[in-house]
Amino acid sequence: MRLIKSDSYGGLLVRRLLMAAVIIPLLLGWFIFQGLRAGFFDATFALSLFAIASILAFTLLIWYSAVGVERLSRQRDKYQAALNANQQKLRSFVEANVIGILFGDIYGNVRNANDEYLRMIGYSRQDLEAGRIRWLDITPSEYRQLDKERIAEAQKDGACKPYEKEYIRKDGTRIPVLVGYTLVGEQREESVAFILDLSERKQVEAALQQSEERFRLAADNIPDVFSIYDAQRRLQFVNSQGLHVIGKTNAEILGKTDEEIFPLSATSAYLDSLIAVQKTGIAQTTQATITFPDYGTLVALIKYVPVFNSSGELHQILAFHNDITASKQAEDTLRNQQKWLEYLLNLMPSPLLLIEPETAKVIFANHAADELAGGEFPKGKPAEEYHTVYYCTDADGKPIPNEKMPGVRVARGERLEGCEMDWHTPGGIRSLLIFADRLPAMHGHAATCVLMFQDIRNIKHVEKALSLGYKRLQLLFGTASDLLSSQKPIALLDSVFQNLSEQIGLDCYFNYLADENQQVLHLASYKGVDEEFANQVMILNFNQGVCGKAAAERQLIALENVQKLITPESDRIRSLGITAFASYPLIAGGNLFGTLGFGSLTRSRFSQNEIGMMQAVCDQIAIAIERSRLIGSLQQQTEQLREANRIKDEFLAVLSHELRSPLNAILGWAQLLRTRPNLDEAKKTSGTRNNRTQFPCPKAIN
Repeated sequence: MRLIKSDSYGGLLVRRLLMAAVIIPLLLGWFIFQGLRAGFFDATFALSLFAIASILAFTLLIWYSAVGVERLSRQRDKYQAALNANQQKLRSFVEANVIGILFGDIYGNVRNANDEYLRMIGYSRQDLEAGRIRWLDITPSEYRQLDKERIAEAQKDGACKPYEKEYIRKDGTRIPVLVGYTLVGEQREESVAFILDLSERKQVEAALQQSEERFRLAADNIPDVFSIYDAQRRLQFVNSQGLHVIGKTNAEILGKTDEEIFPLSATSAYLDSLIAVQKTGIAQTTQATITFPDYGTLVALIKYVPVFNSSGELHQILAFHNDITASKQAEDTLRNQQKWLEYLLNLMPSPLLLIEPETAKVIFANHAADELAGGEFPKGKPAEEYHTVYYCTDADGKPIPNEKMPGVRVARGERLEGCEMDWHTPGGIRSLLIFADRLPAMHGHAATCVLMFQDIRNIKHVEKALSLGYKRLQLLFGTASDLLSSQKPIALLDSVFQNLSEQIGLDCYFNYLADENQQVLHLASYKGVDEEFANQVMILNFNQGVCGKAAAERQLIALENVQKLITPESDRIRSLGITAFASYPLIAGGNLFGTLGFGSLTRSRFSQNEIGMMQAVCDQIAIAIERSRLIGSLQQQTEQLREANRIKDEFLAVLSHELRSPLNAILGWAQLLRTRPNLDEAKKTSGTRNNRTQFPCPKAIN
């Protein structure tokens, strides 16, 4: 029976041939017997047939068995070659001394071992060959029970799971090892063990444990909250500060998510960032205001940092909570102070800018500066980009380059006092007077440039108006002086018009003299039109044309946008292309002397100041005309009085001559009577009185 059950070639042949050797002859004999009984052939033929059939059957059976044996032989050779190769590999592996390998049994004997195993336990190969090495003897007693359990496991399953233990080295020291073995043989008493030296790993683990202790010590003593999450956002570690803030113990929080520990009101401020790190694997930073029942409200700057394992999968999330409540309060205080300062600066009526040194960027502009800019003042532009937002010109109207801009100059350390320029803004041209200086760094604040400027448009307008007023006063004084010194003011109108045109911008004028009796105007002088047109308007009736209407109504008539008018009186001046026209009646002492009209081809209207100036000139001309006429009248009266005085003198001379002749004789006789001595005193007195009475007559006649 053993042969039949054997895995050898003999057992295989027995199993294949034995049954066939018994069954095939029986079957052949039964079939031949049935043929013999049926009469298909006789006994001799039947015996021959049985012999031939048996030979063929056994030949085929033997051939089939030989083929099977041959196949098995080839498989054996193949497996033997594979086994030899594996043995060679195993031998190479053993001799490579990557790990310790021993061949022994479950009773503690060591029949063979590689050099790595001998190195680990500190024994030599001579000790091994002398039988002085037994793995049971070099195993500490505390590991004996563990060895028995693992041997039982190997006898049951063929191999045991690797486990850690220690060997006692030859010098008495211990070495940590990882042991795994398999049992072979029919009784599973022989072992092949693989031993890994754990000394370095234990050292690393010790160093790691020490480092972890240091890490925990450091983490527990930092003033900020530090925590570690796993890939499912479950807490693995929270330092002492974190436990103090949340008011819980490790047992209450470790292994749980924030949603399971805190209410939604506490986690809503930061949970989205934590989930984002878990989903994206990208570090996140957020600022959150969190309220804890036992700690109060704090403002934290939280940073989540993902940690990945060797396969690139999320392993942990490190959370750093920096309590910035105090700094936030300080920032709020500083921000409030800055707002107060900005509010104070915005109350200043003068425009003010704060400029960053070196870059020349405008970092602050008060409300006055915004108003001056016609909106928000352009900020944040460096020096090389000034031309994109600031277009400024100097006093000559030339553009100022970037490097000459006041902001750039003060940013580079230059002090400005009274720098003038024109800034071209969407709201118009601003004439500015600029003062700027640099404040050094102080009290924790960086150096800053301060630039103040004053809008001097109104001052320039006033200066221009004063200059223009002065020029116009000079014109009026000069005109008045010329008119008063001239006996013919009409002849001076050309020069007066020339001076006015320089001040106001006139292109033509018409001077008419009035005949109130005939109600007509006669053109006395003109400028700016051709003679043909002047002949057409040489005589105007009152109420004819603009000048005639001004004479009839005795008041100023000023027309704007003449080319758009459709009134009859403006037809003629409109044909000249005149766009603005003003006609003044020349009235003085209640008398109308004529009209004076001024026209412009370029202006649409005259300002009130210009109209007043032309009115003043016209009044002076009217006064000069009146004065001229009064002087002429006085001269005529003087000539008449002088002629009357001459006639009177001639009359008195004739009368004196005619009266003097008879009176002279009477006067002589009276004087003679006074010289006679015989006359009494009464007669002398009477004669003297008569003489005195008559004596003045010749003088009066003379």
